[in-house]
Amino acid sequence: MTRPDCTLTLTANAGLIGRLRSLSFTLDAFHDRPSGGFSALTPAMAETALEAARLAGPELLLVTHGHADHYSQALTRRLLDASPGTKPLLPFETGEESGFARLDHGSVEYLRMTHDGAPPLDRALNYGFLLRSDGLSLFTAGDANPADAGVT
Repeated sequence: MTRPDCTLTLTANAGLIGRLRSLSFTLDAFHDRPSGGFSALTPAMAETALEAARLAGPELLLVTHGHADHYSQALTRRLLDASPGTKPLLPFETGEESGFARLDHGSVEYLRMTHDGAPPLDRALNYGFLLRSDGLSLFTAGDANPADAGVT
């Protein structure tokens, strides 16, 4: 999706490299193992996505949860090493219930949300993010149960 004030580029599965007005970010953009029939980045796609993200200079790296089709620790580390100004936000690693961060070009709120699916999927620490920048907002629920996300 592209508008003058919002650009979203799909990497694979639910991965995005985006800009919301003046806030640049990545969301679940770096994963290299398929999981449960969901796609993953091939090595060539991963290199392209890493270069695109590096060039975009993301202020924020977001990961909704730690499943293999949303997160690769190795690819995430490569982006952070190449973009030292990028702030990682991976609340599933700490188990926080919710949080807020003020950024140079906006803000982000996050909230733990129930992962959709039967056990054990519903026990995954999944987070929704609300990004705000210059009066524009973007919400993503990760793999949240639609009822939990208020999207029924």
